[in-house]
Amino acid sequence: MVCLMIMLICSALRISSVSAEDVTGYSGQNVTLNCTTTENKPVAVEWSRTDLKDEFVLLYRDDQIDPSIQHPDYKNRVDLADRLMKDGNVSLVLMNATTNDNGTYECRVRIQGILDAELIRTINLTVSALPPPGDKKSGNQDGSMGLIVGLIVSLLVVVVVVVVLLLIYRKQFPCLQQKTSDPPVGL
Repeated sequence: MVCLMIMLICSALRISSVSAEDVTGYSGQNVTLNCTTTENKPVAVEWSRTDLKDEFVLLYRDDQIDPSIQHPDYKNRVDLADRLMKDGNVSLVLMNATTNDNGTYECRVRIQGILDAELIRTINLTVSALPPPGDKKSGNQDGSMGLIVGLIVSLLVVVVVVVVLLLIYRKQFPCLQQKTSDPPVGL
């Protein structure tokens, strides 16, 4: 009876330790869904979306992505942030996100000797069509702002160099700077 109570308490603690997170991404950009396990190297990593039934967003086992039961929308669009899973990093990178990627994602890991995968994290992903105005992370997509700043800085450097050269010239050749307004002597 005592063992049963201890097992129930441990499983309740495990369930309550699953963290949930809200993540916002933008259409056309890569989105990372963070997940970390305490396991050194899990046997498998399972990323699923709660509304996709039996297909995975990503199933990573035997040191590779298994496409056999992967949902078609995610083929060639997802990867682990670190396939070596250093420090337990089993985060998912979703490339070229779209609004169709909105949903609740679950990160699970399967460890050696355990049949069921353990739920590590639940993430609610919202992908917006456009970044909000003034979003510094999105920047100027076409790079024209960087070009303008580069041109202004280049122009300022050229002006400073010309001024320095004129000052050096005036110091080196003071005799060439006669006043031309004085009338010639002897006329």
